Amino acid sequence: MTDDSRQTSSLTSRSFKKLLVLDLDETLIYSTMFRMEQSPEFRIGLADVVKRPGVEQFLSSCLGLFEVGVWTSATLEYANDALSHLLGQDFNRLAFIRTREHCTQIFDHVTEERYWHKDLAVLLTDGYDAREIIVVDDTPRAWTPYDDNVVPVAKYTGCPYDVELSLLFRFLVRLRCAEDVRSVDKRHWRSVS
Repeated sequence: MTDDSRQTSSLTSRSFKKLLVLDLDETLIYSTMFRMEQSPEFRIGLADVVKRPGVEQFLSSCLGLFEVGVWTSATLEYANDALSHLLGQDFNRLAFIRTREHCTQIFDHVTEERYWHKDLAVLLTDGYDAREIIVVDDTPRAWTPYDDNVVPVAKYTGCPYDVELSLLFRFLVRLRCAEDVRSVDKRHWRSVS
């Protein structure tokens, strides 16, 4: 299924009220071309990849409660490879996969760093309602000015004892009931999970 057909089918057969948009790198997986302390779980090109602990259960549970899309600054080939490892048969249940060509590179003059911007307004144009879009990303500034939609997660760098996703899922279940997700303070979400 192409990205465009995946997007069209999700808009015509939406069965969930909330859309959950997930980042990929450092949110669901960690990949590097350098040596890691642990053995990689799979490879994408020259990169060794480890899954964030609990990611398969997290994704399976989320697919049962939300319409789920992935928006990454990685290439489409990389994203498809990673997501097929993470989701297996459930890969086709994703509403959409947006990749680097759907991002804009921004230069931050204060920090003198470059980062990829993901414009949530694109999803509004696709027919989604900003009150019902939950974004999970380790780089919240990528979503400016839609910060109120973002649940910021800790950057995953391969720690085998990471528990972020299990805590996050509990919070998402609660956030799912909000009439407008933007009205819920997400800065300290771990303390209310």
